[in-house]
Amino acid sequence: MTQPPSPSPSPPFPTTTERQTHEGLENAKSPELRKLAEYEQRFGFVTDELMLFSDTPVSTAEATEFATDTAEKLNEFASFDIKPILILEPTSSQGALDLTRYRNGGYDTILNVFFATLKRTSITDEKLGTLVPFPEANTPAWENTTNPAVIAACITKTAQKQKQYFRGSKTALLLDSKTYPSNDTLWEHGEYRSLKPYVASIPKELVDAFGLQGFPWMSPADDPEALRLVNPEQFLDATLAIEAAKTLETKNVWFNSGSFSRIHTGDPAQTNSMTPAERQEVVDGIVKQVQEAHSAGFTVSLNLFSADKSKVGEGIDWSYTRSQEDYDIFKKLVDNLRTSSVGFSLFDSEDPR
Repeated sequence: MTQPPSPSPSPPFPTTTERQTHEGLENAKSPELRKLAEYEQRFGFVTDELMLFSDTPVSTAEATEFATDTAEKLNEFASFDIKPILILEPTSSQGALDLTRYRNGGYDTILNVFFATLKRTSITDEKLGTLVPFPEANTPAWENTTNPAVIAACITKTAQKQKQYFRGSKTALLLDSKTYPSNDTLWEHGEYRSLKPYVASIPKELVDAFGLQGFPWMSPADDPEALRLVNPEQFLDATLAIEAAKTLETKNVWFNSGSFSRIHTGDPAQTNSMTPAERQEVVDGIVKQVQEAHSAGFTVSLNLFSADKSKVGEGIDWSYTRSQEDYDIFKKLVDNLRTSSVGFSLFDSEDPR
C-alpha cells in the first residue's frame, strides 16, 4: 500500500530580528535539546528556553547524585545558550516528601548539599536559570497536603536555600488554576478560587515570577457523562495569575499550558480526541489569557507543554508533530505570541517522563 506523503515543512517563523538556530543540538546528550533540534529543523529558531524536571533528594547521598546529574545537564544547556526552567518536584525514589518535616527543617542539610554541589560543579546563577519548587502543590499530584501555610513555608525555605548559594538566580512559582483539598486523591473536589492564600506569606524579595498552570481535559469516550473542560477562560483564568502576582508584588507572570490531540490512549474504547479546529480554538483561547495578563501590565511568557505522553501512564498526546495541522497550530501560536511581545518556552523531550 502506498504511504501518503509526509507533511511539507512549514516556513520559518517571521521574526523582528534574525535569530540563529542552535548548531549541533541533534548530537546533544539531553533529550530535551535533541527534541528542540527537530523543531528547529522544521521551523527555524523557536525558543532559547526549555523546561526540564528533577526530583527532590531525600538524603545527602541523593543530593550529591542529583546535583551532579543536574549540573551536567545545566552545563550542556549553557553550552548551547539555552536557558533552563528547572522544575523541582516534591517527590523522590521513596515517594512523596513529608512536607511538614520539610517545613520544619528536616531536609535543610540535604538542600545545603544539593545547592553546594551544584556550586562546586561550575553552575553559576545564569546557568541555574529559573528554579520552580513545589509545582502544582495545590493539587493532589504529590499525594500530600495542599495546606497553603505548609506549601508557602516549603517554597520559602527552598527559595532561601537557592539564593543563599545562587543569589542572582531566579525563583518562580507554579500553581494550578484549580485548588483541591488535601488527600483528594481522586481529584473530585477541586475549585477555581483565589490563590492568594498560597503566596501571601512568601517573602516578596524571594520570588521573581508567578506561574499559573491549566490544561484541557475530556472524560473517556465510553463515559456516559462525556465531560469536557476545553475553555481556557475556565482552566487558565488569567485573573487568578494577576491577583497572585500583585500579591507577590512581581511584574512577571508565566503560564504553563497546552492542548492535546488524543487523550486516554491506553484503551482504544476510551480514547477521545480533538479535531484540528477544536484544538486550534483551545490554543487561541490560551493565547487570549496570556495576552490578558500582558495587557494588565505584566511581563508575560507561555511555556507550551508539548510532549507526546500517549505511551506512558498519562496517556495524552500533547505534541504538535504528527500532522500538517499540528504544525500549523504550533506555528500560529508562536507567531501570535511574538506579535504580542510575549515570551515563549517549551517542554518536549525524546524521552518524556
